[in-house]
Amino acid sequence: MLINFNGRPDGLGNRIEELILLEAYCNRNKCKCNYYWNNLYQYRTYDIYLKCKNVTIQKNQRYAKSDIALNSAMYSKEEINNACQNIHFTFDLPWLDFKYHSVHIRSTDKLNNRDKDEFTWDTLCDSMNKCINVINTNMDVDNYIIVADDDDIKTKFLKNMNSKINVINIPYDNVYPKEYIDLYILSKSDLIYMVPKFSSFSTTASLLGSTKLYTFFDENETSLYRYKANILKH
Repeated sequence: MLINFNGRPDGLGNRIEELILLEAYCNRNKCKCNYYWNNLYQYRTYDIYLKCKNVTIQKNQRYAKSDIALNSAMYSKEEINNACQNIHFTFDLPWLDFKYHSVHIRSTDKLNNRDKDEFTWDTLCDSMNKCINVINTNMDVDNYIIVADDDDIKTKFLKNMNSKINVINIPYDNVYPKEYIDLYILSKSDLIYMVPKFSSFSTTASLLGSTKLYTFFDENETSLYRYKANILKH
């Protein structure tokens, strides 16, 4: 059986959530899927640097309709984990050959505080302070990488980290887009500190890499609960 599915014109995290659920559907129903990678909006236009076992991704032709509806509640944590094993990056970062923890700081549009997954500036600052305290009291970790969408916020965060902590600078290049490099780095870390109240970006990165996700909020107060990630609570 072959099904078609039109993806949402959203950010990478939401698109990856769809790919995970489609892989779970295909595993359960022993079928294949065609996925339309929806670049409807210019500000949310991405190339494809992911490949799947059962889902073929293409961005050229929208299908007449989606053959199924997605519902994460249908699948167990084991099914989600198995689905994630079917999704891979189409590139590698050879320099990333050491163990490390990562920190994801998301601000920008999330600061609009429009729904349960968004937040205020004060909430973000409080979460950053909590994260810094955890990191500064755990000197057993040799390396950290900070992934952020705002350089000023990243600089502020770094200034408050213990100076003895080794922070690796990300060597961005023109070969792969920054958002994919960030996603890859998060997914390959031993632990992700998710500083914002919620981010599908860091959550799906943790799923793709079978990485523990450290959160400073109650997952049932955000959309985090539905992802079935491996969560560590503050």
